[in-house]
Amino acid sequence: EWKTIPWAKCGIDAKMPSDRLQDMMCDLPGFLEDIDRLLAWPPDKPGREEFKAAYCQRVSATLEALYTWRWDWQQKFPDATTLISPNDLDPEVSMPLPPSPFQTIVWFTDPFRAAELMTYNTVRLIMTRALEMAGIQVDIPSSSVATSDPLLPMQGSRHDVAVEICRMVDYNLHHLRRSWGAFMIIFPLSVAYLHLDGDRDGAKSWLETVMSVIADSHGFEVGRRE
Repeated sequence: EWKTIPWAKCGIDAKMPSDRLQDMMCDLPGFLEDIDRLLAWPPDKPGREEFKAAYCQRVSATLEALYTWRWDWQQKFPDATTLISPNDLDPEVSMPLPPSPFQTIVWFTDPFRAAELMTYNTVRLIMTRALEMAGIQVDIPSSSVATSDPLLPMQGSRHDVAVEICRMVDYNLHHLRRSWGAFMIIFPLSVAYLHLDGDRDGAKSWLETVMSVIADSHGFEVGRRE
């Protein structure tokens, strides 16, 4: 009900892109609870396959809605992102981050667009992994299709999506100098860390250091990688 009741007076159409994205986020705890239940379900116990089918249908429908959100976002904000070299950052206003392992980083025209796209990637990682644990493979090999930058729906593997989240760190920590930028990326970085495939190109060790910097500089100990 909380997806609809607060909008009773102004109408559902008044929702901003971030509102619709958060509506999908609120389904994640239930999905994760259900996959735990499914994995613990004895194969010989009746009802497992019916529960699995219903679960996969619900998660797949939400993932499709998420992809639709992404296409709508791209249409509304086609120029929201640019790619820059980490070397282009002004050293006088830079955070004490380790040298970036990426050739390019994602820069935004607006902090709200940054929060939306990073949240989208985080939700995408959680849902694709939840389907994979149920036996449905939706992970796209990195080299199987041409990709955009930033990635569009059905482009890239979970590792690629996690790297894209990492490539948004500089904008949040350099451009948004106050703690708001750091706070916004704590959860996405924690999710990205779990989906990086080893320490390819040094991304994982770099991310560990970044999470420590966030904890040291802004006091968000919850963001430190133990």
